Amino acid sequence: MSASERRARRTWREFSARVIEHVREIPIGLVSTYGDIDRRSPRRVGYVLATTREELPWHRVVRSDGSVALGAEQLQRLRREGVPMRKDRVDLGRARYTAHARTVSLDVGRRGRPAPRSRQRPPDPGSARRGRGNGAERVAPTFREALRHAVAGVPGVIQRPSRWAGGLAYFVGDREIVHVHRDGSLDVRLSRALLREKRVTRSLDPRLRTRGPSSEWAAVSASDPHDLPFVVALVEEAARANG
Repeated sequence: MSASERRARRTWREFSARVIEHVREIPIGLVSTYGDIDRRSPRRVGYVLATTREELPWHRVVRSDGSVALGAEQLQRLRREGVPMRKDRVDLGRARYTAHARTVSLDVGRRGRPAPRSRQRPPDPGSARRGRGNGAERVAPTFREALRHAVAGVPGVIQRPSRWAGGLAYFVGDREIVHVHRDGSLDVRLSRALLREKRVTRSLDPRLRTRGPSSEWAAVSASDPHDLPFVVALVEEAARANG
């Protein structure tokens, strides 16, 4: 491993520790937004929450408009804790936690000390999820769960049930740009011009399979949390192409 790779890994560990520290400090009844934790790259905060095995009050992190990334379960937890709501959105004017707000971005991550390491023994990566609440052991998240958190910070993208696939989907306005099938496979809506450019420049990732020159949809082979940066980058491309 090169020196630059070691520095990058160290910086990412310190950034992750700061995100975890902030989320742990959010009091019951209050929330922070992804941007409160890192205003420069909110989706990196979502990626940390999606992949960490630490037991955190993840439900106290919401989007900048007060909406939630993880649906009914997150809303239920927030309401149970007495978080002020306006219909299905948090009233950020009354519930925003700002006492600890600071930039924890990767490019300044080494200026402070990382949070202390947890003394808990890490869970067995091969075991199944056994719950998230009140001391329940948190293990590696499923891809769908990790995807929800990771996409939460992408501007303009909202989560709703798919019109066609019958499951998790992401929209820009009323236009469906991603749907996740029940078997875990994904389809992403880019544009014919963008897909043609990727083919011509040979920049088409092998995990992305086009459906032919007349289609703006492509199938994505990604089912592991390690594929999240690739998938989130595609969602961002799809949002720009369909915005």
